[in-house]
Amino acid sequence: MAIKVLNPGLLTSVQDLGRPGYFHLGIPVSGAMDRYAMRAANLLVGNEESAAGLEAVFVGPQLAFAEDAMIAVTGADMPVKIDGEIQPGWTALPVKAGQVLSFDFLTAGARIYIAVAGGIDVPVALGSRSTYPIGALGGFKGRAIARDDELPVGRPSGRAISGRGVPD
Repeated sequence: MAIKVLNPGLLTSVQDLGRPGYFHLGIPVSGAMDRYAMRAANLLVGNEESAAGLEAVFVGPQLAFAEDAMIAVTGADMPVKIDGEIQPGWTALPVKAGQVLSFDFLTAGARIYIAVAGGIDVPVALGSRSTYPIGALGGFKGRAIARDDELPVGRPSGRAISGRGVPD
């Protein structure tokens, strides 16, 4: 499955929990700035907490789903919209094929985290899928996502947490 980027937002990149152990080579840990929010989003959709997701800063992206998916959005207060209808954050949300995920204006905080069941399936670089744009390392082609990118998604585990707080 792939997710098509209709609008990347201000700065949206693939992140996970980072790549420790390479600072002596000049490569920072990178990874999600809010590790708690990234881990929570992943756990809500049934991923390992270290799976790759998207981190968006100040302005959320607009993403089209080619297939049904389970997503979760955590972090800053930025209203989540599916096909223009406001949805709750910090919960697992089903998205149907053809639907578009977008966001309203930020009201508090700075970064949101978007997890998709199966994780964003970009290649691992030095033990992480996180984007380090200065070194063009990791993430999606070593850079922030851009309009018309197609983000690959891994295979879901089927362990998503429903809005009732229990595994589906």
